[in-house]
Order: sequence, then C-alpha cells, then structure tokens
Amino acid sequence: MFDFECVTNAVRAMELDSVPDDLSRCRQLELKAKHLGYQNWNHLLDTLKNEPAKDRLHKSTMRLMQRVCQVRLPLRNKAYVQLTVLPVGGVGHYSYWIGWDKTGNEVRVPRPIDGREQARKLRKLQPSPVFAIETERELIAWQHLWFSTAIVLPDLAREFFPALFNKTHLVAKNPPIDIIKEKYEAMGDLYANNLEEN
Repeated sequence: MFDFECVTNAVRAMELDSVPDDLSRCRQLELKAKHLGYQNWNHLLDTLKNEPAKDRLHKSTMRLMQRVCQVRLPLRNKAYVQLTVLPVGGVGHYSYWIGWDKTGNEVRVPRPIDGREQARKLRKLQPSPVFAIETERELIAWQHLWFSTAIVLPDLAREFFPALFNKTHLVAKNPPIDIIKEKYEAMGDLYANNLEEN
C-alpha cells in the first residue's frame, strides 16, 4: 500500500513540535528519523532499502506510515474534521447540530476544527493514537487497519463518507417539539435549557 517513495516523502514533509523550522533541512531529517525510532536519516533509508523480501518491505512501510500519521501535526491554517472508527463498524464524528428530524432526533454533521490544535490536545488527553490523515491511502489504512481517532481533511472525509455530511434533507421544517421536549426531560437537568436556546 505504501511504497518506499511514498513513505520517505511523508517523513520529509511531516511537521513535529519537537523539530524546529529554523534548522537546516538535513538536521530536520535527522531529528525526524530519530523521533520515528531510527538512529538517523540514513539508517531509516537503509533499513527500507535493505528489506530482503517484498512482504517485509510492505510491513515496514506500513508500520512506518502508521507512525508518521500518529506523530505528525496536521497542516497549518487548514480546517479538518475529527473522525473515529467505531467498534461495531462505521465512523463517528465530532459534530455540530443542524436541526431535528421528523422523529425528534438531532441531525448532526462533522464540525470543522483547527486540526493542529485538536491533534495536540487529544494526544495529551487520550491514551489511544490520534492520526493526522491527508491522503486516500492513509485514510483506507486508518479505517481498516489502524482504527482509533483521526484528524482528516474535510474534502477527503466528504469523498469517503458523504453520508456524514449530506444531512440537510433530514432536517424537518416542523419537527415534533413535544417529542423533543420529552427526550430532553428524560435526560435530566443537564439538557433542560437546550430547547430554550434553540
């Protein structure tokens, strides 16, 4: 899935808090390689080039790409969305409310976030990995092999999971307010003021 060129380009391009921008390109590569568990940049390259069998190279590049996505920062000044592979299948998302449907359930779509800051916060708070996903291959590997939480570019997420975004048709013009009030009352005081605010 990830060849030598794909992985080495990802390592070259990744940004880390622990690697200052003002260092030379060579020094940055040395630090990035060390951060990924190699002695230096040449050790990383030699390890990949000298894998004796193609299946071992595939495993090495997959592990390395997983590690790159797990530690790199999302791109600067770009909106992202936060997705999570659910244990029962499917994908959940950090969302915002856009209305109620005809049965009184909330309709929610992925919320645009500052991916860089969200990745930093989540990586401090949760023990499971948080991946920064920027390509189709990475998204497929995350969804089917790596799991956990991902910070994903919205266009990529929309391409793979259009149903998460295309929900305006579900919003009722006249939602059943009596059913909605009952649902909120059943949830207790925590949600009691939500109807008044909307």
